[in-house]
Amino acid sequence: MDSNPTRKLVVSAMTAVLLLSSILFVTEATADPNDLLVSNLYEEDGAPPPRANVPYTFTVEWENGGDATESAAVRLYPDCDQSGTFDETETIEMGPGESGLVNLTITFTNTGNEVCYSATIYQGSSHYGEFENFAKVEPETGVADLWVNLNMTQDSASVAEPVTVSFEYGNEGDVSTLNPLTIKAYFDPIENQPTNYFYPSPFNFDYLSPPDPTIAAPPDFMDWEFKIPEGTCDLGPEYNSSNSCDDGGGTWTLTEGRMHIFTLHIDSEANNTDEDNDLDNNIDTWEICIGDCNQPDLQVAEEGTGEDSIMSEPLESVAGGVISFVYGISNTGAGDADCPPAGPNCPGATGEFVTHLEVQKCAGDGEDPCAGSPWEYKNISKVIRTPIPKCCENNVLYDNDALKLNWSTTPNDAGWWNVRIFVDANNVIEEVDENNNYLDWYKVKGEYFELKEQRPDMMVQGIDPGASVIYKDDEQTLQIQVLQSEFGDAMADDVEVFLKIIEPDSTIIDWFPLATKLTVGLAPDITFFPYTWTPTKVGSYEFEVWVDKNDDILEWNEDNNQMITSKYINVEPKLPDLDITALVVTPLNSDGYGMVGVSSELTATIVNDGVRALDGSEAAKLSIAFYITSPFITQLAEIFVSDACGCDPTLNVSESIDITIPITFALNDNYRLAAKVDEGPTPQSQGEIQEVSETNNQAFLNIYAASSVDAHVSNLAVDVGDGLAGKVHPITFDLGMSNLAEGQTYRLFFNVSVAGTFGWGEILALSTQNSTGTYPIGTGYSLAGPIAYVDFNTSYLVSSVSIPWIPSKDRTDVYNVSVTVSSAINVDLTNDTAYVNKISMEKLTTDLLVEAIKITESSGSATIKVTVGYPRGEQSTLEGVSVAMEVYKASDYEDGEAPLTTLTTKTLASPLAKGDSDSISFTWAVKDGDFIFVAILDPDDTIKEVDETNNRYPSKLVSFGDSGPVVTEDEEDEGLLPAPSLITSIALLGAIAILRRR
Repeated sequence: MDSNPTRKLVVSAMTAVLLLSSILFVTEATADPNDLLVSNLYEEDGAPPPRANVPYTFTVEWENGGDATESAAVRLYPDCDQSGTFDETETIEMGPGESGLVNLTITFTNTGNEVCYSATIYQGSSHYGEFENFAKVEPETGVADLWVNLNMTQDSASVAEPVTVSFEYGNEGDVSTLNPLTIKAYFDPIENQPTNYFYPSPFNFDYLSPPDPTIAAPPDFMDWEFKIPEGTCDLGPEYNSSNSCDDGGGTWTLTEGRMHIFTLHIDSEANNTDEDNDLDNNIDTWEICIGDCNQPDLQVAEEGTGEDSIMSEPLESVAGGVISFVYGISNTGAGDADCPPAGPNCPGATGEFVTHLEVQKCAGDGEDPCAGSPWEYKNISKVIRTPIPKCCENNVLYDNDALKLNWSTTPNDAGWWNVRIFVDANNVIEEVDENNNYLDWYKVKGEYFELKEQRPDMMVQGIDPGASVIYKDDEQTLQIQVLQSEFGDAMADDVEVFLKIIEPDSTIIDWFPLATKLTVGLAPDITFFPYTWTPTKVGSYEFEVWVDKNDDILEWNEDNNQMITSKYINVEPKLPDLDITALVVTPLNSDGYGMVGVSSELTATIVNDGVRALDGSEAAKLSIAFYITSPFITQLAEIFVSDACGCDPTLNVSESIDITIPITFALNDNYRLAAKVDEGPTPQSQGEIQEVSETNNQAFLNIYAASSVDAHVSNLAVDVGDGLAGKVHPITFDLGMSNLAEGQTYRLFFNVSVAGTFGWGEILALSTQNSTGTYPIGTGYSLAGPIAYVDFNTSYLVSSVSIPWIPSKDRTDVYNVSVTVSSAINVDLTNDTAYVNKISMEKLTTDLLVEAIKITESSGSATIKVTVGYPRGEQSTLEGVSVAMEVYKASDYEDGEAPLTTLTTKTLASPLAKGDSDSISFTWAVKDGDFIFVAILDPDDTIKEVDETNNRYPSKLVSFGDSGPVVTEDEEDEGLLPAPSLITSIALLGAIAILRRR
């Protein structure tokens, strides 16, 4: 087994222990009389550890320690019980005392640090001389994260001083590298890329494995000795402490006072990047100063101030103008440029820190057209007083608006030049290198700076038609507007403009030059080229313009001479144009409002704003219509216009005529009046007269019509009476209107509202419905459906209204009654509502009823005894309870005829106590026949009751004759006829209450 440390790097102590413990681990599975055995088993030289599912080759050594030749094969198993797949050699003739080695390949399927594998001598279906070994098997795929870290602490050194380059390295992944890797160490100036590597690099490894995670061990490290070169440095593989270094590609000069850099790169040949997930940690650097690194080193920056380090403004420069050159300054040294005032790098300096602009004429025609031409000083910068810091990690450049140098050129300076910027032109700052303070245009751009000669650059801005409206057969002068773009810097003489015209019928008048040639000045001046034109057709003309069409004048841009967008000019026929210029109402009140009910006049002024008068047929068709469009829509009048003599007016251009109609405002409201001249049959159609414009034929007037008409309600009263609910309490009030216009009728609407406690309220129904139609239940008003109103005029200004209000008999409450009027004309809203408040109504529960009627006969005379009850009521006793008696023939009663006689009304002798009853008797001279007696309680209705239906009570049918009085139905209560039941009484009372309420 090859254990050369330069070929295989063991990165953990555990790995070494495992390898040492596995060597010569020999067992014999079967007795071997011929002494055949495997003497050693190991991986191929320089191979990384095996991976699962990847074929891996091992070297197997065998020997025959016996006295006879044996024929046998060598087998290799990925396990130690010979149960898996294997690799086997052909049969080998193994002579006595002979030995040999073979290479066999197996594939592990398991991973781990101690995976057992074995090799045997296989003969006659038996295994002999088995050799077992252990391998660390890694995953089939994984990460091999290589890293390197410089552990240097020395940040400065002198020329020829030995320096120890100390670093750590390793693999932080989970698999070993598959391919060899190299570590290289470089030493370069800080501004250079890593180029110059030194001995002992490149340092090579066959592979690098991750450390064993079970063993806490420090990372691997190396210390390499390096001597700082002297003078010219030629670094290379053969470098050592006794000679300089050669990189095979050139040399560089080590300059004291400059920063340099050590760079260490693991896997520098990039052989293992596929499995390395982080290439940033493959490189580490260490900056070191050689000598005194405190001096600045100023240069014109080659990067960082734009596209390039020296920029011209404008980019396309033309001779005769001021050219600005913008640049940047970088300090690549290790010290700040802090002078002036005098600082550590410019002791005693008396000059100022400035930059110069110099130019070099390139008039030659050789390989270097500038050769032999001197550098000409052109300008000096402002004094730079801000210290320029030393170069930092990101190579920040010093640049601001002060770093701009101007060159005032003349038209004769056109041509090729080289331009250079000279930093620290007065040499007031001590630098590491005084020979790198300038940079020229050619070095930056690879070409020379061109000052182009001045040229015009013409373009067409547009066409001014000279009038907003152009009419057929009218001569018109068009003005073609030509100017120069911002790039034009020379005047153009004898400029010619060409026109192309496409007429409305598509006739083309192809390109032709205008008669006049003019000089076009510089922007923003505009040159006007006139073209006299008389259109002969109605419609849209298309104009195209092309300045300098034949390219007679050299310009910056020859592609912008044609007008981009065609100019379209519409030619109109000569027509009249009717316009309503005024719409006026007279008279107005002192506030400027129209007056409701007053005969007024509405006047419209018609003007002809066209380009000719109306002809005879047009004048005969001239009409105007007047409208109200708000608050309602109606046509007031349509008039065919005539002048003072009754003739049709032809209305010359600008001539006007006034048309007046009467108008009377009926509403106190905002009015919108309209007048339309030459109105078509529909709002979208044109009228009878063709005009220049059909959109100005109407005018509107917004005017407020004011009035002194006032609707009001007054004298509201409620007849409280006895204050009992369920009874009629008339509501009376006066409705009226004042200041009405003569001859007008005004309708006033009103409603009556009643509000009680706890949010109860209602608007009284002022009409009721029956089979014959709708009729009012009050007086002094009319109805339109359910809405009450009164019509007023100058002869009828006040109406007295009475409403029969019946408060609900089922409630005791305090009511507020209000009446509100509503009219379209009403100037005073404060008298539109009247109130009567705090009307107390007590719930009515008093009830009298006839409990029974008993009839007896004696000596031709009948006695009718009526029993009266007082079951409930507001008073403890009722006085003066009277009873009337009507006597009916039975047939008359059934037919609804009048009674035969009415007996004298009687009054109870004593007050009737609540809850008691009392009787009263009537006497009647008997007649033969069938009779019905009807008792009537409180016939004059002097007692307010909740139920008046039980105050009238009929007896049963009574017959008088030879056998005495006979009642045709069973008598109860000793001959008394029964009174109606309580339920029946309540039902009847409710029906009456409903009727009264309605």
